[in-house]
Amino acid sequence: MHTMKPGNILYVFLLGWVVIALLSCAGTTPPKSSQRQPSENISPAEAYTLIQEHRADLDFVILDVRTPEEFAQEHLEHAVNLDYQGPTFREQLEILNKQKTYLVYCKSEKRTEKAFQLMKELHFPYIYNMTGGIDQWSKDKLPVVK
Repeated sequence: MHTMKPGNILYVFLLGWVVIALLSCAGTTPPKSSQRQPSENISPAEAYTLIQEHRADLDFVILDVRTPEEFAQEHLEHAVNLDYQGPTFREQLEILNKQKTYLVYCKSEKRTEKAFQLMKELHFPYIYNMTGGIDQWSKDKLPVVK
């Protein structure tokens, strides 16, 4: 008959405890990426709230798809400009990190809708389309950079 030494019993106990702890924690906290919402349309007020919630998030990008001239006049703070009407717009989109979350806007929403659809076609999983564009944002008296 085989008997276990006291040191082996402790080892088996600790190993069992670690396995149980790991299994009980599995699935309790979803990874960051699964907490994000899939593509959707949001109002400027909702976009403002989203921006405030993600101020320190390096995986959150505000994407302005207007021309560089429009962007220079006014834009959302920390926005990145990628001209929808530019000849390399699609190619520039294709090199963006698809695992980041993008808030996309333009002047009134027409270009944003097209950019939003293109980003969905390119399999960007996390995109927010700001309805009404910066025109509605300004009407709602939300802050811009001039």
